[in-house]
Amino acid sequence: MPRALNGRPSRLEGLCFWLLAAIVVLAPLPFGSYRPWAWSALCVAVGFLLLLWAFAAARKPTMVRIPWRILAPPLAVFAALLLWFFFQASGISPASWHHPIWRQAGDALGMDLPGAISLNPEATIAGIMRFAGYAGVFFLALQFGRAPERAHVIVWIVAMAGLAYALYGLALKF
Repeated sequence: MPRALNGRPSRLEGLCFWLLAAIVVLAPLPFGSYRPWAWSALCVAVGFLLLLWAFAAARKPTMVRIPWRILAPPLAVFAALLLWFFFQASGISPASWHHPIWRQAGDALGMDLPGAISLNPEATIAGIMRFAGYAGVFFLALQFGRAPERAHVIVWIVAMAGLAYALYGLALKF
């Protein structure tokens, strides 16, 4: 099992690492996570893993391998992007910013439709969820990848999973 920075093994940290590896390896299995149920399950799993990691990091601060002062600027940009995406999906923007199809659809239906910048607000919200899920995987991989032994292990796990998927694909093809 990978060891914590201070040399003592951390079971919760190890659990988080292996769960992240399992999520990364198993994510492409259900149709490449292309279907809404698959990426929704991925986002739920990543959210649960982030909560578990945060709990473990609160108990053992050495788990935070990249200091928050270094992460603050990228996290601020990430938060600004999430807010901008949400703003596009919500109807709180000025009506002059709304996509013209909302007015045309309202005229065709004979009713006033609430508009948004986004043409499809539900798809935008789903995109926000996927974006946050992928960012969660990146954040956890960034934290765990700072330990050289963990980085080595995850590279081999992903390589072997890729090989297994490739062999499976070739077997189906031939």
